[in-house]
Formats: sequence, structure tokens, C-alpha cells
Amino acid sequence: MDDIARAAGCSKAPLYVYFANKEELVGLLALESMEQLRAALADGLAEYQAADPFNSSTVLKKAVENALRQGVTP
Repeated sequence: MDDIARAAGCSKAPLYVYFANKEELVGLLALESMEQLRAALADGLAEYQAADPFNSSTVLKKAVENALRQGVTP
């Protein structure tokens, strides 16, 4: 929590107002990251599946590339 507070430019006290502990904070960050990845993959899948609906490996590859271009990391 020290590193997180330092990066946020605050003390640890405000962090504990919103999060019970580091595990809760990290868990929520992981969930947010996964949601961003899911959304980016869904966007990419929709775009490329419309263009070539029968080539699933290309569709998935393009969807992952789309997510990476958006800066989403798992």
C-alpha cells in the first residue's frame, strides 16, 4: 500500500477508506483490467467477424491485436 499511496501522491489512510486491504485493491484492479480486455476483444471480434465470419483463427488473432493496440493488458 505504501507504493500505491506514493504513486497516487497521498498517504495510505485514504486508500483504507475505500479498500479494506491490499488484496481487495489488487483484486479490483485485476477485475477492471479484465473488463477492459473483454471489451476490447468483443469490439475486435465484432469488427473482424463481420468481415470474415468463417475464419475463426484470423478473427481471434485480429481481436487480440485490437486489444493490444488499445493498450489493454491482462
